[in-house]
Amino acid sequence: MHTSKLIVALSLLCLCLCYKACQYDTRSGNCSGDCSGTASCIQVKPGVCQCSGCAFDYSDNRCYGQCGSKTGCMVVGPTNTTCACTGCGWRDSKMDECYGPGCAGNQVCFQPTENGGCKCGTNRCWYDFAKQRCDGICNPGYMCRETSTAVCSCLRM
Repeated sequence: MHTSKLIVALSLLCLCLCYKACQYDTRSGNCSGDCSGTASCIQVKPGVCQCSGCAFDYSDNRCYGQCGSKTGCMVVGPTNTTCACTGCGWRDSKMDECYGPGCAGNQVCFQPTENGGCKCGTNRCWYDFAKQRCDGICNPGYMCRETSTAVCSCLRM
């Protein structure tokens, strides 16, 4: 009976000494520690650390975390610190370029409306509000050009 209690006590002591919880280090200003599974120790608020799969990391000023295939941990809005695992989102917290590793082969990741988020869409001629210019592919001999404010068309070169 005493042997089993001793084994349990030693196991708990080892767990406490060997496992370093996710915590904020005031000297370095960074988070460190162990998390289970694919979670990472992330500074989710200034001075506050927690294990998370995908979150805005205030120590690196970017989204950070592990996501599945064809997705990335990216800014999705409405603020530049809102992150999620997605196939199409903003490349960084500046929210000025959409990035879409999860868009289908004939689609691109772009911002179709001025106040909207990034979306996968057909690769044609459109106005990308994130880039603030026309983008896309037109038939040979034509070029994607802005014909009026935020309106694009394929025009003969």
